[in-house]
Amino acid sequence: MNEAQQDRVDAVEEPMLYGHYERALDSKKRFNLPFRFREKDLVGEDEPPRLMITEDKEGVVSLMTCRQYTESLARVKLQQKGADQRAFLRWLAKHSQEVPLDSQGRVAVPQAYLDTIKAKKRLLILGVGNRMELWEPSRYDAVQDDVGSPSTDCFEAFYD
Repeated sequence: MNEAQQDRVDAVEEPMLYGHYERALDSKKRFNLPFRFREKDLVGEDEPPRLMITEDKEGVVSLMTCRQYTESLARVKLQQKGADQRAFLRWLAKHSQEVPLDSQGRVAVPQAYLDTIKAKKRLLILGVGNRMELWEPSRYDAVQDDVGSPSTDCFEAFYD
């Protein structure tokens, strides 16, 4: 790892999210956020606490803190201006929204996002660094079967 990469690793202030949790969706399309993801540092001190939900071009739905979303958006805005950036910002505007975390630690998932991941009764929540991914459990398994195992290089970089 070079010095610049190490500086980026050292500068990480967001809590690292990891692990996987399966949760039921209730009749109001809510799920209980895993307790370790409900830490005050994760959701901030907003009243009520809020998260951002978004989806990417591959149909992966993610939850992140409002701060992380704002920082990610700032990185995009620093890139070269032009048609591609404007198209991305439009995409993001259509495929992102704020969702509150209620006092019971539940997040209501808008129906459009549930439709994207084809979730009806259960969600798989994955902690993937600075965000959470939401999956329908059997869809996640099918995608992982298609993708296969990560490269040995990734494992070596992680465990070195």
